[in-house]
Amino acid sequence: MTTRHGPLASARAPNTTPAPQAPADGAVQGPVTAATPTAHGSTAAPTGAPRPYSPLKPLQGLAVLLLMQSMGEALSHFLHLPIPGPVVGMVLLLLALHWGPVQRAVAPAAGFLLTHLSLLFVPVGVGVMTHLDLLGAYGLRLLVVIVLSTWAGMAATVWVLRAFRRAGRSAVDGGNAT
Repeated sequence: MTTRHGPLASARAPNTTPAPQAPADGAVQGPVTAATPTAHGSTAAPTGAPRPYSPLKPLQGLAVLLLMQSMGEALSHFLHLPIPGPVVGMVLLLLALHWGPVQRAVAPAAGFLLTHLSLLFVPVGVGVMTHLDLLGAYGLRLLVVIVLSTWAGMAATVWVLRAFRRAGRSAVDGGNAT
């Protein structure tokens, strides 16, 4: 014999609360959230909320990236530039990223590529493994070059950062930099 009295009675009692019903005219009452069902059975997204994920968004972004690289290749080839085409394409991409539609198109592709970035190191690892004899012969020289070039890149970054900070400070001080 079970009773419906005591502190555990509510835990054992079945849920008898009726589900909310949509009005007959089909309007949804209360705040609309991402999971608020409409009268037709679909769910309504809140106003101003991002659209649902589309698997085509990263592909559109990759198309923009490939277009920028192709444009860079074409400019480098036809103008006989001493700069490689992919570098010209990256400069074009940098300029294009100041435009909102390009930013929105490239963002999902960039997220996808960053998510799977570790897979891009597999070909490098395979290349190293297939050329172990070269690594044995030139390994110390390669290590010295890698370390020195890393330090040079870091030093150049610090130098540019300090130059920009000094320029920013002098602009704020009205040209009275110390």
